[in-house]
Amino acid sequence: YATTTFTTDRMKVTPLMQFADKFLSDTHAPLDTTPKLVSVSPRNELELLPNMVYPLTNIPLTSIKEQVAQWPIARKQDIVADYVRDTYHNEESLLSAISYTWDIVGDFSTIDALLKVGATIASQECTPRYGYDIPKIIEAADLSEQFERCFDISLQLHSALIGSNLSLESQYATLLGHRQRSLVTLSAKQLAQVQATKSDTLHKVLERASELHPLLFPDIL
Repeated sequence: YATTTFTTDRMKVTPLMQFADKFLSDTHAPLDTTPKLVSVSPRNELELLPNMVYPLTNIPLTSIKEQVAQWPIARKQDIVADYVRDTYHNEESLLSAISYTWDIVGDFSTIDALLKVGATIASQECTPRYGYDIPKIIEAADLSEQFERCFDISLQLHSALIGSNLSLESQYATLLGHRQRSLVTLSAKQLAQVQATKSDTLHKVLERASELHPLLFPDIL
């Protein structure tokens, strides 16, 4: 199936596209599909502790921060862990205030899972250059050869369109199984909601997030 991850607006050549094409060079570096963490805020999960306890007191936030700063690490960790457990399903949870931005290379099912939880996504042009994975269900059905043939045909069509100077239109030759590069921004709460996905890319994202914020994702490591 032809991918539908781009719109007709992306088929128009704009001054910004011409600028990027002129001044940004493609390094053609070896493909690395490991998700890259571009930014995270806050980086230390304990920084949210004063805001977590703020509604439970009648003192200013500055005073709370001064007192919390004197607490032992173990106490801070226990309170944050309790907060995460008790407010996981709460729409007002501060987990929504923790933001991650990732540069990922994943297929349409990965992008679709992220869209369903409300992530903000900026995708580059669809292309077969990032390859694809053969689903286990296809391998189990002994259909790998037919599956690969579909992608071979897609690549041939894409190359023909590129050769005809139709680079934007060539996106129509890509398939849903092709990986694409996207910049994804989502909260800790949204990230926790994709734990059930079968996407290897998102599993790597969750593992990296749990290494950075183990109290927020205690069930990952």
